[in-house]
Amino acid sequence: RALQNTHFLTSQQAYIIMKIIFIGNPGTGKSTLLNGTLRESKFKSGVSYGRGMTTVLQMEQDSNTGIWYGDTPGLADVDLRQKAAAEITQALKSGDDEYKLIFVVTEEEGRVRPTDVTTVTLVLDAITTREDGTSSPPYGIIVNKMTPKKIQTLLKDASKRNAFTTCLNSKYVTSFIHFYERKEELEDEANKVHPITDELEYFMKVLPSIRLKPEDIKDVKADEYAAVTEAFEKEIEELKNNSDKMQAKMQENEAKYLAQVENATSKMHKMEEQAKQKEKEMKQELLKGKAENVEHAKKLEKELEEMKRAAETHRDALNAMPHPQNRGSPSLGGFLADAIGGFVKTVIPF
Repeated sequence: RALQNTHFLTSQQAYIIMKIIFIGNPGTGKSTLLNGTLRESKFKSGVSYGRGMTTVLQMEQDSNTGIWYGDTPGLADVDLRQKAAAEITQALKSGDDEYKLIFVVTEEEGRVRPTDVTTVTLVLDAITTREDGTSSPPYGIIVNKMTPKKIQTLLKDASKRNAFTTCLNSKYVTSFIHFYERKEELEDEANKVHPITDELEYFMKVLPSIRLKPEDIKDVKADEYAAVTEAFEKEIEELKNNSDKMQAKMQENEAKYLAQVENATSKMHKMEEQAKQKEKEMKQELLKGKAENVEHAKKLEKELEEMKRAAETHRDALNAMPHPQNRGSPSLGGFLADAIGGFVKTVIPF
């Protein structure tokens, strides 16, 4: 499997656990995707009439990799909104660890749902730290339950892809967007396991993570949901009907994205330098005879190995991020949407 054991060691030699948290509104298919990732039915999934299937935070560990996966309730459920916000907040505060945040959304007739954009915004607003130094924490989006024809249309028609991804990237920006095909065999089925594709597994592997501590997280503000959704409904309608505003929004998003690339590159170099320095210190300690104890020597070697692995994982994520200088884009306008299309083409075999 592509997702490997992703524990990291800090300078204090304490293990940092990887947690992959799925967030999305009711009915988007979070639980089914999680079961497909784990290859077993650990998260309750299927048709739920009147409200979302998931009502509380559920964390499950993959016994093969050690990675923890979290399923959270959706904010769009009016009756459970406050409780859902508290459960999502709890997921983000569940430990001083590395987190991968994956938002699961769906589309309606090829259009972005404002409620999904609201969920992304309110959850990311709760993160007070910005490890990469930009306004957007690293996160990914899975556009779930898409028909093959809609995926083909977005990949082949740049203008439609530009409009879709620009509306999806509103206050926060990511190039990690994966279009995932609807599985007919899962329709109306309860707790059925359908393994995810190798392409989606790769997407999750290279998705950047963020180090979060409980004190970095504010409460997700459920009481702002209605107002934020109304604002996004208006914004999406304006973007759809005004090409000048659409172009300006694309350029705004791309400026944010380029800042992410720059800071991710800086972080990668820093991690690699730390690994080199640790290797140098380890060799010196061994030479001085401070590590004559075999167990202590093994501990040093393991710490170095984990640091190198963390740097390599970050490099993989950086390499998966499209770079404008490598794409020959004549201008920033449309680059991010084109880059997303190019990224999706690399992980979906058509």
